[in-house]
Amino acid sequence: MKKSTILLLVLAWLLSPIQSAEASKDNKVKVEDVVSMQVVGGIHGTKPSPMYKNNNAIGKEVITKVTDWINSSIPIGVQPVYGRHGYPRILKIQLTTKESLYVEVGYICVTSNTPPPGVLTPKGETYIFKSCSELKDEIVIGNSTSSLRAKSPELYKWLKMWELKVNK
Repeated sequence: MKKSTILLLVLAWLLSPIQSAEASKDNKVKVEDVVSMQVVGGIHGTKPSPMYKNNNAIGKEVITKVTDWINSSIPIGVQPVYGRHGYPRILKIQLTTKESLYVEVGYICVTSNTPPPGVLTPKGETYIFKSCSELKDEIVIGNSTSSLRAKSPELYKWLKMWELKVNK
């Protein structure tokens, strides 16, 4: 029950367009509710970031900074479900309730039945083409059932830093 309450509060806070100072105090991701976080995913074989745990000084420092960025992000709206959209690097946040949150760089996908220039398809065949692109300074925050977009230039840059470290 507690894990569902925390996730609903976080998502409700992020979805609410107007937040009073009193209401937003209760709807924040609290540092003490985070067990660990790690940047995972990417192209197959990509190594994850270090595991940041709340029970050591470096981990607590990173967790505090990231939760501050999440809590100060500006809600934009619900993230549409596009299905697979490449190989994103995802920040996985493990909560004390055993529930997980994830954060990734914001994106938008466009589908079309017209092939991109230079792509040949057999005559008479119908294909759906999907193209996804990142949205600068936007992030997607979610859990196993829903996700939404928010504006957070700092967290966007931090997530992009992990992509650059891996792609060097």
